[in-house]
Amino acid sequence: MALDVVRWLADLPRAEEEVTLDLVFDGWLIQEAAASIRIVTGGLCLTFATADVLSIEVLGAASQASAQRARVSVRRGAPLLDARPRECMADHLPDGRRPFALSSRPLCIQTTTRVRFLEKEENFIRSNGLGRSGAT
Repeated sequence: MALDVVRWLADLPRAEEEVTLDLVFDGWLIQEAAASIRIVTGGLCLTFATADVLSIEVLGAASQASAQRARVSVRRGAPLLDARPRECMADHLPDGRRPFALSSRPLCIQTTTRVRFLEKEENFIRSNGLGRSGAT
C-alpha cells in the first residue's frame, strides 16, 4: 500500500485554519473578585479583567476549591492587570506532589546575612585560631 503524499499534504490543517483571535491559557483558575480573574499557568499568575474573558472551560470535575483546572480564552489585546510569580498564589493552589528538596525549602529565600550567623562564625574562627585574610 503506497502512501499518497499529495493527498496526505492536502489533508493537513492550514495555518490560517489554526489561527485564533483570542489567547488561550490552560492552568488553575482563581476567581477572587467579580471584576477580574487570575489564571496560574506555567510559573506565572496572570490577572485579566472579567470583561476581557471570552470563555472559561472547566477541565475535570468542578469543586468548591478556590482554584480549578480550566482553559481560559482572553480577547487578543486585553490589558494584563497583574503578573506575579506562581508562588504568590500557593495558598490557593491544591497541594501537589513536589520533590522533597523543593518542599523542605522556604518559599522565600533570604539573601541577607544574619547577625547571629556572623557572631557564631566569628567565635568559631577565634576559638580555632583561624585568621581571616585582610582582617585588622
